Amino acid sequence: MVLGAALAGFVFSSSAVRLDGDAAPAEPSVAAGPQTAMLYWRETYGPPGQTLVFEVERLRVMRNGWKAWIRLTNKTSVAYEVGDPQATIDRSFGLMLFETGRQAELENRNAEGTPPALRPATR
Repeated sequence: MVLGAALAGFVFSSSAVRLDGDAAPAEPSVAAGPQTAMLYWRETYGPPGQTLVFEVERLRVMRNGWKAWIRLTNKTSVAYEVGDPQATIDRSFGLMLFETGRQAELENRNAEGTPPALRPATR
């Protein structure tokens, strides 16, 4: 609700400035250049002794895509394969870019069924 009000306020104020005529035209936005973020992100699923550990060391965004240094450690008694075409669930993965990076945004977008577009991994 607050975000919607802020967005509406921004649109209104932006329109008002454009109608003024004295202001210089807005500069077009430019995509951020290539960059690397050290994440050291770690998620553990399952009870102690039977865990699946997913880690992302770093993420590099490039002009033509993205690259991540990841590790998947299976400490369970069940085989797990990434991208298994015969799996009953989709185990593919990719990158979703969120505006704020806050957990609450992820939870709200999931609850509303409005996650950002998935940028799938190709290998």
